[in-house]
Amino acid sequence: MAHETIRSALYQIGALTVLLLYGIFALNFDVTVFRAVLLVGTAIATQAICSRIKHVAFDPRSAAISGLSLSCCCAVNRSRC
Repeated sequence: MAHETIRSALYQIGALTVLLLYGIFALNFDVTVFRAVLLVGTAIATQAICSRIKHVAFDPRSAAISGLSLSCCCAVNRSRC
């Protein structure tokens, strides 16, 4: 059961990464690679800090999924809305 959870999280991270990169390079989303990396890095860093404060195990996958999803949401080209 645990292996399925890890595998599904990695598939979700992979799919979100591919979609974000496709949007940036093929669809000209209004987000740069730097901004996307900054959003994902901030989400992971926040998760790490809060995990340390609460003394729980740190798992960056959930934060990476949240950061990538946020990057995709921020990438919408406003002129097309």
